[in-house]
Amino acid sequence: MTARARAAEPALVSNLTAPSQVLQYPRLTVHDDFVETFGMELAAGRGYSRDFPADTSESVMINIALVRQLGWGTAEETIGRPISVPGPGGPRPRTVIGVSKDFHYASLHQDIGPFVVERYNSQQATRFFGRYMAIRIGPGDVEGTLAFLEGLWERYESNRAFEYFFLDDELDTLYKAEATLGRVATTFSILAILVACLGVLCHNLWQEGSAEGRDVTKHLDLSKARRPPKDQKRFNVDFPTWMVESLDREAARVGVTRQSIIKVWLAERLEQSTSE
Repeated sequence: MTARARAAEPALVSNLTAPSQVLQYPRLTVHDDFVETFGMELAAGRGYSRDFPADTSESVMINIALVRQLGWGTAEETIGRPISVPGPGGPRPRTVIGVSKDFHYASLHQDIGPFVVERYNSQQATRFFGRYMAIRIGPGDVEGTLAFLEGLWERYESNRAFEYFFLDDELDTLYKAEATLGRVATTFSILAILVACLGVLCHNLWQEGSAEGRDVTKHLDLSKARRPPKDQKRFNVDFPTWMVESLDREAARVGVTRQSIIKVWLAERLEQSTSE
């Protein structure tokens, strides 16, 4: 099956039952067999067919989203309704012959909106405006089919090069970069969770080791540790024996030196006094 299509463009659609209702929607201009070629599912009515010559000038197809936008009820109730679409000589009245189920005519990241599928009104318009010829082929001898199509093309369009692409490959290329980005983001998210879990585990081990009186500093690399950039002064203080023994026990429990315990306690006391 084959069908020609023109790139989507805006369409000013008028509801002839409410002339003041003029709205702009995306539009795709196609040829016969478009519905069959792309496997479009219809909610009601039919697609364009060469068995109905009036389709070129009197008919139009819309999707369910446009039916909802116009408030026309069900798809079945929409068949036969009048509608106006733009043309070279001004708005042209058309009759809705088919309502398609909603499909993604743009990026999958965008919501499905109203859409108009119009038929070429002449063979000359098809040759002048048509950008693509869609051909649906069955599985099997793909290379042989392409060779046959190239022969037909050279017979009737010898002044143009035979170029083709597979739609599924185009769609795959379109979203492959996004899929790759998604995998990278997922990988870094997993790494971030693992690092966070490792940090929690190390913190718990530190706490347990300190509570049990073990020296946990042996698990740390203090070779590059530096003191904070503050001026320091050294002085001697005499403590009673019982106080020194208490400081040593607390230092062993936490896993630090006696000097560190004294500094921390003094700093906490000074901060408390300053806040008061």
